[in-house]
Amino acid sequence: MRSELALLGICLSALGCAKPPPGGSRPGEARDALADPGRVASGPQPTGVVPLPSASWTQAIREYRWSDAARLLDALGEPEKRRADVRYARARVAHQLGKHADACGLLEGLEQSLPLLRDDIARMRAESELVAGPFIAAGEYFSSRADADSLVKAALAFEKARQYKRARLVLDQALTRFDQQTRGRSRLRGQARARAVRARVAEKRRHIALAAADLRWLATEAATEPDAQGADQTLERLAPAHKLGARERVERAMQMAGRGWVARTDQELRLAAKASGARPTEAETCRAQGLARSVARMDCKRAGELLERAAQLDGSRRMRDLLEAARAWSRTDDEARALKIYADIARRAPRTGWADHASYYSARLHLVRASYGEAASAFSRYLELYGIRAAHAKAATYFRAVAWLATGEYSKAAGALDRLTGEERKAHLKARYQELYGVALQGLKQDEDARATFRRVLRESPLSFPALLAAARLREAGEAGVQHQLPVLSVQPALVLQLPPKVALLKGLGLDTEAEAALMDEEAGLREAHGTRAVEALCTAYSELSPATRRYRVGSRALRSPDLATAPEPWARWLWECNYPRPYPTLVAPVEDEFKLPHDLIYAVMRQESAFSPNAASPAQAVGLLQIIPPTAERIAAALHMGLARTDCENPAHAIRMGGYYLRQVLDTFGGNLVLATAAYNAGPVAVSRWLESGEQLPLDVFAARIPFDETRGYVAHVLGNYARYAYLAGGAEALPELSLKITPGLRAAPDAY
Repeated sequence: MRSELALLGICLSALGCAKPPPGGSRPGEARDALADPGRVASGPQPTGVVPLPSASWTQAIREYRWSDAARLLDALGEPEKRRADVRYARARVAHQLGKHADACGLLEGLEQSLPLLRDDIARMRAESELVAGPFIAAGEYFSSRADADSLVKAALAFEKARQYKRARLVLDQALTRFDQQTRGRSRLRGQARARAVRARVAEKRRHIALAAADLRWLATEAATEPDAQGADQTLERLAPAHKLGARERVERAMQMAGRGWVARTDQELRLAAKASGARPTEAETCRAQGLARSVARMDCKRAGELLERAAQLDGSRRMRDLLEAARAWSRTDDEARALKIYADIARRAPRTGWADHASYYSARLHLVRASYGEAASAFSRYLELYGIRAAHAKAATYFRAVAWLATGEYSKAAGALDRLTGEERKAHLKARYQELYGVALQGLKQDEDARATFRRVLRESPLSFPALLAAARLREAGEAGVQHQLPVLSVQPALVLQLPPKVALLKGLGLDTEAEAALMDEEAGLREAHGTRAVEALCTAYSELSPATRRYRVGSRALRSPDLATAPEPWARWLWECNYPRPYPTLVAPVEDEFKLPHDLIYAVMRQESAFSPNAASPAQAVGLLQIIPPTAERIAAALHMGLARTDCENPAHAIRMGGYYLRQVLDTFGGNLVLATAAYNAGPVAVSRWLESGEQLPLDVFAARIPFDETRGYVAHVLGNYARYAYLAGGAEALPELSLKITPGLRAAPDAY
């Protein structure tokens, strides 16, 4: 690893240069710094540059330990504290800790001393001024930017400065920009934020009609967005004649139910019962309450009862309600009731989409209940009835083959899996079908053909979950020294380069996330300087930084997906390491040690969950590197005696520790079985326990193939494939994990497991 102090010295040697253009150093600077692949990054220390006396505070910043960083920086001697680079770092820490007035003071005059960071200083100052003032300055800065988000910030600043007219003007511009964006969640969220601010500004200017219009839009069109909370109450206070009616309340309740917000759904229905207009019917109330509980998977028995009642009362949505009721019942002990409802739907509405879904879900439920013969027959009837136009034709064909495997009808299973293998173009699915085809051949006592099939999986998809299962099958068959036929890893002469000055400066201060953003601005120069080795240069440069968001994106665009099914060629090791990075090493390693986790399991999960993006968020409100949903985060934080702020799941340090704790928990629950623990991380330990009740006697590969949720089945395969590739890159073929096909009986989660 190159010396941080030497890199900082390189950066500071450039401080006397002319100011660079906006967006970082001049293109020529990037080319000059990177043109010679043989240049050593650390290089000689420039004359007159004094190294920092201690790097401990830089490490605290790199690890997002802002309070520790503040304490360590404040303990420095006065000469060090006055250094421009140290002042910038201290300002960044103060900004992160919410001490914005301090940040503004520390940033005073730094542009002249740190021209490389001129734009960053201006941005941080404006962000702090937006909180601590002067607000006009912040407004002027953000209103000069072209993007809609900055315009909303400008409006917030002008609002605080009581310049409401200017705030209104930039908000109108922001909403025009949002309207031009492609429809999606980010557009809706941006519009909601802008309208919430405009409603406040309009109220202060006594433009009640505009304020009421924006509040009504928020309350009806964006009811589940954070900025819409309380919009209905403000509307009622500001314009009582325009308050929400019962019909609008019912629609809001359904929006909230679709997100699984049980308490808020129930509250909205209570408000609807008191509002003007046609009150919610019993059917509507039952539907919303039942849907909320079903989506949240909370009290599924009650959800099923409510949805059945809604179907009984309202014929216009009977099939939809019954289908959701059956799915709720299928998550309880009364699975027979779910099967009865599915059959009722198929009888009442034959040849419709509702019947299509009901017939498929019914067959799949038989499979989960270990009624394998009934499942195979049900899938066959489904395929015969709906044919190639069936909504679930491919899944039904696959699950029927799995049912035949489980019930011992190996000849039928072999035929179906052979056809699926031949028709499949996606490498990871082909390998899955091929491994199961080998299982069927084994069942038919065609042992040599089975072994040949397993060896083919090892040869064609050696670093995949099916390959790990195929190797387990060969070991079980008595084949010693199973060969994955992987090449010996070798490394070509390394591409040695220097980071561009601004990137190196930020890295030397521990601000690796900002350095990653700065490096993105330099990519064109890197590509031009390194020609055919441009991608390697980018991957090498990004590997110097702790995060891996951009590094992974660069690597994944350069390596075709089918290539991931095979072992890396020796010359391409750098590209595989770009696709399988190990970011935040000083955060991950202690968590692995603390919770005694298999090395690289956190990375295998992180790659699948967030693609290494700390700000990743899912529709289910999962957040951060390891995609933890808020209720789970709260329980983990309580167990670890950690405070939990709203943004902590986006903090890599918090996200990695909470995710590591939860991985240890599911591993302990399921006896250290990686497949079961991975499935539980995605679908929840209670769901995996239900699948084990009827499937623990199955071999591991057939059990994994029987997982009913497509998302979870694919998730397990991808995470275990990631884990195998990380292990291979770390230690070669000998380091690949060995799976056992036998599932330990009796592994179950507690009923209140999360």
